[in-house]
Amino acid sequence: MTDPPTIRRPEPPQPPSAGPRPVIAPPDVENLFHRWFLAKPRRGVGVPVRVGNDVTPYIDYDRYYAAAGEALSAAGPRSVVLLAGWALGRDTPVSVAGRSVRIDDQLAAVGSRGGKVRVLLSGHLGHPNQDAVTWLNGKPGCMAIVDDRVRIAGCFHQKALVVIDRQVVAFVGGMDFGGDRLADLSSPDPAKRRGPWHDVQVRISGPAAAEVYETLAQRWESWPANSGNPLPRVPAGGGARGAKRAVQVVRTYGNPRSGVPLPTLQKKNLALDLRPGIRPFLGQRPNEFSFAPTGESSIHDLLVQAIRATERHIYVEDQYFIASAAIGGDDELLRALADTIAKPTFTQLIVLTCGVGTIQGELYQVNRRRKALWSRIASKYPDRVSVWAYKGGQDRSFWVHSKMWLFDDTFAVIGSANFNRRGLSHDGELGVGVLDLEKKGWVRELRKQLWLKHLPTDHHKVTAEHVHDFETGRRHWVDTKDTLLARLDLQVGDPFQPDQFLVCNDRPVAERVKPFRAVACQPGVLGVPLSDFESQWNLVLDPDGT
Repeated sequence: MTDPPTIRRPEPPQPPSAGPRPVIAPPDVENLFHRWFLAKPRRGVGVPVRVGNDVTPYIDYDRYYAAAGEALSAAGPRSVVLLAGWALGRDTPVSVAGRSVRIDDQLAAVGSRGGKVRVLLSGHLGHPNQDAVTWLNGKPGCMAIVDDRVRIAGCFHQKALVVIDRQVVAFVGGMDFGGDRLADLSSPDPAKRRGPWHDVQVRISGPAAAEVYETLAQRWESWPANSGNPLPRVPAGGGARGAKRAVQVVRTYGNPRSGVPLPTLQKKNLALDLRPGIRPFLGQRPNEFSFAPTGESSIHDLLVQAIRATERHIYVEDQYFIASAAIGGDDELLRALADTIAKPTFTQLIVLTCGVGTIQGELYQVNRRRKALWSRIASKYPDRVSVWAYKGGQDRSFWVHSKMWLFDDTFAVIGSANFNRRGLSHDGELGVGVLDLEKKGWVRELRKQLWLKHLPTDHHKVTAEHVHDFETGRRHWVDTKDTLLARLDLQVGDPFQPDQFLVCNDRPVAERVKPFRAVACQPGVLGVPLSDFESQWNLVLDPDGT
């Protein structure tokens, strides 16, 4: 049997890198690195670029769950498993040798064989994860925490799984473990049947997988109860021979030293403590993360870098697509998009997102935020931007949940961060930038897979040949009675889903919004009145974390 990767004890923090440190040779490859990858984020240390990775995409939850199940089933007695999620549905089915097994049983099985299983779940408003954490902590070899080191409207949104055994394998993207992500066609009432969620996750083997593990290990060890029990480390090492992907791990962490007057959740209660006199976040826990004392902005900064490097086209899948506000007082991201769209060489930005009605119950202001975004990036060249959403139907995506950008069929950014302010500055997020060193190989193939999922129907034939080239393929993005997608008009919005105000009365609201309303309506909690759309947006619905 092959020995597991060499492990080492944690090393002291290293000084910030002066730039990416890839193992490269040809000048044209070096130019690609400097063009696409991030040298150093504005906030945070950042992660070096790693070459020699194999990267496999999954664009369906059932296939990701099967791959995750197989990786866990192969984990032996010396293995380490780290899982981070916004939530964990314990009964989520994963596959082992073609047999369906619950994810909680699979994690417990690794622990029972002698492996170390560590699970980080978000402790956001409502605390949906306490049951899973309590169950896991009762199993041999397993430890889990509800990580509630968040501000009042925040969460840990990272969605990753790392398995270390004979090699290091990391899964990163937008996919959590939850049975509601899968299609449900079991109801006798056709109206209650629904299709699956759509999302993108990648499997990484190679040096970048060790960087994903390091990110989660840092979070785990920074939890006070874990500080004296560090996890083993795996050196990034060299890449596999013939592996063509260069990868940079990128993250979002809010700045715990920010002066934004938001209280934290209280550890002892597992409930929101809204008593008068709660101290603001500033000063309550001044050194929240030793590895990111002022937070980290590398996801935002990598997007800016990649957008500015783009010459011809961008394809985006994003659950919200509402990042219309400045971040940290700077609208660099919006300026970068507007400038790139205005380039003479640029042809099209295509966005697949959710319709207003799908996400209005948790955002309340989708129309006005998308209209503001459109005015910033597309008003001068409206023919260069098109925004799409799935129509209803049991055979169609119930929810577009992916968070992915593809640039010039050459560079990809895939992760957990939505295109909104909280995902790019406030919440805990994790993603990867992937450079296609084969030039129009891996990224183009991923785009083709996605378009062949979204565009063809029985009466609207689209083949791999039709979408091989971006310019030819975009002609098949049409809105007719025979297509799955509808083109959205962000200027007009959805008249059937008007913007709403969080009002303090007994009117029913969506479960996800109830805690937000509690914050908005509790006198004195934030120190400022939430009396208009802007204040509710800035302090509750889409806060700035810089």
